[in-house]
Amino acid sequence: MAEKPFPRPALVVAALFLAGAVAAASPGGTASAAESPVVVGIRGGVDVVAASQYTNQPESVTGDLFVRFFPGPSVAVEATVGYRSASYDQASGLSSSSFSIRQVPIMAGAAWVFLPGQAFRPRLGAGIAVLPTRTKSTTSLSPGREETFETSSTVIGGYVEGGLQAPIQEKLMAEVSFRYVLNPVPQESGKPSSQNYFSALFGLSARF
Repeated sequence: MAEKPFPRPALVVAALFLAGAVAAASPGGTASAAESPVVVGIRGGVDVVAASQYTNQPESVTGDLFVRFFPGPSVAVEATVGYRSASYDQASGLSSSSFSIRQVPIMAGAAWVFLPGQAFRPRLGAGIAVLPTRTKSTTSLSPGREETFETSSTVIGGYVEGGLQAPIQEKLMAEVSFRYVLNPVPQESGKPSSQNYFSALFGLSARF
């Protein structure tokens, strides 16, 4: 039975971007002189798997909740819990297959914050990722004949991330992040050799 299509990620991204743009246009978008070292936020977006064996671009949706702590003006320690799902089709000779993946990425890392104390603050960081994973693949070998494989596993990977934080109000900020994730999901025959992916995330955060 065919799975229901995933929610259109473009709608999620557009809604977050529009909300941030409207809020950023309001008065009060300045950095606070006495800032709390704790930031909590939510992000959503899309990802692209870093492989080339696809006959279509995977449909995907991703997002996370994060807590960021600043032990110093230029150093941030961050922990995130997220969700991602993606599906794609692949053709090889006379056979074709569909593949779906669901993951709950749990990440922890550190980042260097450029221009601390300024309104717009770029950052660059890296860390480890623990990814509980469920996959499902269906291969059509001939008319009326299919093989289905389902797997569950937890893999250990890592990530590199660049981002920008921009003020909206005294304690509210817009977040833009671009992330590359090393995602070594065990592969079955006929699947891509890598599930590493790039993510573009947009969201909001607040200081507490």
